Amino acid sequence: MKYAVFVLLAVTAVLSTAVARLDDTPMTPPPIPGFDYSGDMNMSYVLTVEDVQLTFMAALGLWFPYPAGDCNGDGSINAADAGSIFQALMDIVSCYAPIPTPAIPLTPTPTPATGPERVWLSGNTHIGCPGDTVMISVSMENPQTDIDCFGLEFHYDSQTMFYTGFEPGDLDPGWIMIDCIELDPGRVRACGFCIGTPIPSGSSGELLDLTFQSICTDCYWLELYPYAFDWLVDDIQSFYPESGTMDVQCVRPVHNGDTNLDHQLSCGDAQLVFLHVLGLVELNFQQFTTGDCNLDYALTAEDAQLIFQSVMGQAACADPI
Repeated sequence: MKYAVFVLLAVTAVLSTAVARLDDTPMTPPPIPGFDYSGDMNMSYVLTVEDVQLTFMAALGLWFPYPAGDCNGDGSINAADAGSIFQALMDIVSCYAPIPTPAIPLTPTPTPATGPERVWLSGNTHIGCPGDTVMISVSMENPQTDIDCFGLEFHYDSQTMFYTGFEPGDLDPGWIMIDCIELDPGRVRACGFCIGTPIPSGSSGELLDLTFQSICTDCYWLELYPYAFDWLVDDIQSFYPESGTMDVQCVRPVHNGDTNLDHQLSCGDAQLVFLHVLGLVELNFQQFTTGDCNLDYALTAEDAQLIFQSVMGQAACADPI
């Protein structure tokens, strides 16, 4: 299983840029007890992408070699530990020891208020017909903050599509590790970090390009399905996560009498067809298709009558609801 994209960096380039990050850091402060082998390198009681970043830097000699970064528990800190912590973030493996429980429970991080720094969905926010590829972009605007490590989750309706892959977007500082994985149906987690040159403040563009496949067999044209972002951590923790909806751009070729598109058959469906026949209501193409209960490619009073009879259990439309 591919779990990360590794980017090879020249050690001299890393040293020249990352050492500056340690200029104001005191010499090897003592670690907090209890974090050995847990992967929680910054000892914050929470595993985030920064723990991977700091462990990788410790393997290069650019950060303190705290035992917390020894996720593998083999007595040394190396790039393999950083990789294991990254996998632990993706729920693929666990570190050698658990993160200790804080004496005082952590306060949940509130959802940031609307502001200039944000994460949102851009590009094609339409769900196509079953089997269609859906390509969407996770965009970011960071007028105030440099970004060299991030984590986020994208939540969507798993009845409409499933995740198939990703590519880094145009905001690519030269990631050392970056990956996206579907932790649960409808829940994709993305993590990435670099060392040295971050995404500079004042940037705006695509952080990730995500690919899905539509499985929306029961969707109707122009139906809306919600999505949301969650678990924004590390450098984007204070960013505002914009939620929204994706719409269906596929006419479902069914003749089931569900004229009002509420996924159930009722007298209201028959009434809507009858009002259309009288010229009192306009129907869109999807409503016309579903309202054509007898499959004669016309909408008439006969369809209204047949839908009513189907509600009463005395007849049936051409397709089941």
